[in-house]
Amino acid sequence: VSLCPAPFWPILNECFYAFTQRKVTWHEARKQCMDMGGDLAAPRRPVALTMYLKDQNYNGDLHLGGYKPTNGSWRWVSERRIKDDEWSTGEPNIHPQDQELCVHYWSGLSLPYVADHSCNHNFGFVCQYLF
Repeated sequence: VSLCPAPFWPILNECFYAFTQRKVTWHEARKQCMDMGGDLAAPRRPVALTMYLKDQNYNGDLHLGGYKPTNGSWRWVSERRIKDDEWSTGEPNIHPQDQELCVHYWSGLSLPYVADHSCNHNFGFVCQYLF
């Protein structure tokens, strides 16, 4: 029996749902996830979520629930700090002109396929049900 209500799917005792066709900004994605009773994905084990997406042959970009507050360190929307080993090699690589202050999944990277990007890019997104 899954603790995840439809349309969320379970991965290591967490519940996720990916919107791969709808492309919105990070802030719009977060609002939609909150309207579903969750938030943008802030997985305890990001590699499990991103490996699932890769196994589903999803090739592209998806907003995840990570961000960098002004004068702060990278964190998930759950307020947990993003650890160095949760990033792909060479990430985050903030380009100031792009204001790369949000986190996304990108299948073109190395495991765990996690990088920084502009919050204003229109990508699909992954929601996480909070219970």
